[in-house]
Parts: sequence; structure tokens; C-alpha cells
Amino acid sequence: MEDAATATALERFDLLERYLSVRAVANYDRPAPGETVEESFDGTASSLALAIDNAERVGSAVVEELLETDPLGVRDERGPVEN
Repeated sequence: MEDAATATALERFDLLERYLSVRAVANYDRPAPGETVEESFDGTASSLALAIDNAERVGSAVVEELLETDPLGVRDERGPVEN
């Protein structure tokens, strides 16, 4: 829910094109009645590790592309990006 609220706020300020939400694991903000938080997440240690790996892969690819193409002209405003 918080990512939707963030996107809504950014859209109101015409900044939505600068927002990306990469979610690897989704969980309800409240478990079902009679269910613990742990029970509401029906993943395992291996599925969590896979989700984290996938988020890192996607996030890295996005950052690399943004650094190469600089579609918003950020580098022009702040100077060259240092590694």
C-alpha cells in the first residue's frame, strides 16, 4: 500500500516518472483473523533468497541503464557520476 501512496503523492507533484518500486516479496499489511504474521507469509527461506536475488538483478539492471542513458539529465545538473 505504501508504494501506491508514494506514487500518488509523486504524481501530484509531477514527479512520477522518477519513481520505481521493485518489490520482491509481498505480504499483506495485516494477517487474516486468527493467523500470525509469519503464517500470512507463505514463503520459505529459499523462496525469500530467490526473491532477494531477483530484486538485486532487476535493481542493478535499472541503475546501470539509468547511469548509461541519463534520461532525466541528472548528470548535467550534478556533474559526472563517480564510481
